[in-house]
Amino acid sequence: MIIGKFSSTEIKFFNVIKKYCDVIFDVGCRDDVDYLKNSYDRVREFHLFDPDPTFIANCSRQVQKLQFNEELEVDVHYNTFGLGSQEGKLSYFPNTQSFIFRTHHTRSHDIGVSFLIKTLDQYCEEKTVKSIDFLKVDIEGMEIDCFNGGKKIIKENTKIIQFEYASTMIDRGVNPDDLVGWFGEDFDIYLLQVAIEHPYYSKNDQLLTPLNEKTHTVIKNDMMNGSGCNLVAIRKEYSSKIYEASL
Repeated sequence: MIIGKFSSTEIKFFNVIKKYCDVIFDVGCRDDVDYLKNSYDRVREFHLFDPDPTFIANCSRQVQKLQFNEELEVDVHYNTFGLGSQEGKLSYFPNTQSFIFRTHHTRSHDIGVSFLIKTLDQYCEEKTVKSIDFLKVDIEGMEIDCFNGGKKIIKENTKIIQFEYASTMIDRGVNPDDLVGWFGEDFDIYLLQVAIEHPYYSKNDQLLTPLNEKTHTVIKNDMMNGSGCNLVAIRKEYSSKIYEASL
């Protein structure tokens, strides 16, 4: 297990699911390439997204230094734009790394920066991506926008989605129940084990915990008070196998 800027929990989860994953999308990657660092077992295709070109350039430099042999040469697509519900341009606030103007638990500063936005479905059509095995989305409140712009590929042919569940939703004006409920009956939702500083940590001893109503109420209250976490949506046909492997 190689851990850089991702948490050990996120990498542990990736190592559980990676045997099911050939096509990986990291939306809001910043300059993290930990998924690639843990992918020496077989060839995979990576799509990295961050609107800030400085982050993407740093990802590229790091990947060039990774020692993949010729048989395991990875296919990496670098994308300097955001993913949202529709194509266009949006103001971006570098101090909070967000397209959402944040006022809860931090405050964004407008310095007149804007970046391009595309949709996930548009991108997959342009790149002829037919399926996504693992979609990680951490885009500071724009998670539901990314999902809405990727309804086709997510609903029809995406296995596993990890997404941030944080107070950025408050600034975005998103009901937390709507974000969790977005996936409908095709997916099971799990809580990815919280960080040690999270109030729920002492009660959260599993890598994946099924998100029932009681657990959701607790972590939602924690989130509203500034303690976010990650949730995972797993397509039902893979859900029980991945959950059992995580125990």
